[in-house]
Amino acid sequence: MKKVTLLGAIAIAAGMASCQQSVPTPVFKTDIDSLSYAMGMSNANGLKPYLSARMNVDTTYMGEFVKGLVKSVDATQPKDIAYMAGMQIGAQVGNQMIPGANNEIFGADSKESINKEDFIKGFVTGSLDEKGKMTPEAAMEYAQSTVQKLREAKAVADSLHPAPSLTSAEIDTLSYALGLSNSQGLKPFLATRQNVDTTYMKDFVKGFKETAKGTNEKEMAMMAGMQIGSQVANQILPMASKEVFGPESEESINKNNFVAGFIAGATGKDAKMTMEEASEFTTTHLNAIQEKALVTEFGSNKEAGEAFLAENGKKDGVITTPSGLQYRIISEGKGQVPSEGDLVEVNYEGTLIDGTKFDSSYDRGQSAKFGTNQVIQGWQEALTMMPVGSVWEIVVPQELAYGTRNQGTIKPFSTLIFKVELLGVEKK
Repeated sequence: MKKVTLLGAIAIAAGMASCQQSVPTPVFKTDIDSLSYAMGMSNANGLKPYLSARMNVDTTYMGEFVKGLVKSVDATQPKDIAYMAGMQIGAQVGNQMIPGANNEIFGADSKESINKEDFIKGFVTGSLDEKGKMTPEAAMEYAQSTVQKLREAKAVADSLHPAPSLTSAEIDTLSYALGLSNSQGLKPFLATRQNVDTTYMKDFVKGFKETAKGTNEKEMAMMAGMQIGSQVANQILPMASKEVFGPESEESINKNNFVAGFIAGATGKDAKMTMEEASEFTTTHLNAIQEKALVTEFGSNKEAGEAFLAENGKKDGVITTPSGLQYRIISEGKGQVPSEGDLVEVNYEGTLIDGTKFDSSYDRGQSAKFGTNQVIQGWQEALTMMPVGSVWEIVVPQELAYGTRNQGTIKPFSTLIFKVELLGVEKK
């Protein structure tokens, strides 16, 4: 049968990247404070439709969602984190997974249902790694074979009334087997995705049992807030901090402001900027902060490149264009000169200013073909000045090359040297 998986049912999209349950009050003293708030708002963009469509949340209860989010994002004690994770997954089991399993097993129009109590017993047994009525492997095999037999019997008996069904005892056993088999893989998921210390699984089970039998709309909204709050605290905030300060930094953005911005973006209330302003502020200031960090780490590349260009520009035969590109004609061709967008065929070799080779079509034994507008700016300029048959040496300043981008061997702010042989051109 097609397996109804718990982890698939409760996963939140990674890209998401977020009433007065003490909603954080943002404080704007530095650019990082403002950026934190703007990033929070940006990460909440499109959240309401997601909650409604993917998490079955009635968005008229966004106040409850906010309560759950604030409660979860501020949780620090391992017992509390485990307990809340249990509540979240219990709510998903009761409101989504069990109804989904019913549809999968009995059909969308059926009123039959698996036994919640036995499903929960099986799930708890598997969660705690206790010895149950069957092994997880046996549970999986039983669930698959039982459902398959039921479907085959119903397919044969389409015209019969009543259609074949399971006995009460079979449904109880199947429910237990489904609960047990669907708890497999839960502990690694809790540890890696929800920051749960799995030595506190009894606290997880306590929360799970409180919500697994089903919750109302207000409770579902709060559970969704707790679930996304956990994602904000354990994934989105750390990733945002790494994006701002770099993967090796221990610095963090302002959590209080990020959460305040996230809540404002999610609810549309009390926002200090529009969503468009938040997006623009994030882009411009994040780029400025990242570039400043790159200058600190790789500024020596920029200085070395500028010194190299200054000396190289004094050499005989070297021409410097208004953009800063330098070229020296090794041999002059007599063919056509490419225009923007033309397809060219070239052989080339690229090195750093210290002589490190990073690419060579000569070494590969195969020329390259590409459009003149598909390469770095320095190449675009050189190719649209070279006649076919020419061989030039070009020196590309970092701003006409990859700039702040890290291309592996080519670090940020690297000036590049190329030998370029233009073999042919196809006019557009």
